[in-house]
Order: sequence, then C-alpha cells, then structure tokens
Amino acid sequence: MRMEAKLICRNFWMMVKVIVNEDGKDVTTIQSEWSVKKSKRSAQKMAEVRSEMILHVEDRQLSHMHAWDPMEIWEML
Repeated sequence: MRMEAKLICRNFWMMVKVIVNEDGKDVTTIQSEWSVKKSKRSAQKMAEVRSEMILHVEDRQLSHMHAWDPMEIWEML
C-alpha cells in the first residue's frame, strides 16, 4: 500500500495500472484503447518506476522483481 501511494505521488502509477474509461464502449474498443495506452509507456519512465519499486520492497520480495515492465512486477507482488 505504501509503494502504491509513493508511485501515485511521483506520477508513476500510470506505468503500473493502465486505466481506460469504459463508459459506453464495447470490449473490443476498451482492449484497443488499453493496448494503445500500454504501448505509449516509455522505456525510460518504466525503468524509473522499476527502480522506485525495487527501492521500496523488502529483501524477500526482490525475487519477484526480474521483469522490466512495472505492470508485470506489480502482478507478481
């Protein structure tokens, strides 16, 4: 929970959770918008988010931090 708050405060949350407004949209449109938003994340920003996450976990959680994508890391945690 603290890590989530830290990521939100640093404007990094959109690298971990891609959010699409689903109001009045079909599943195909939602998936398409989600894919576009996910693909627009820069490698530099994802690396910053990953490093921030690594710095704020306990040693026993580091084994879950092998992926480069912060979304994948968040899922593993």
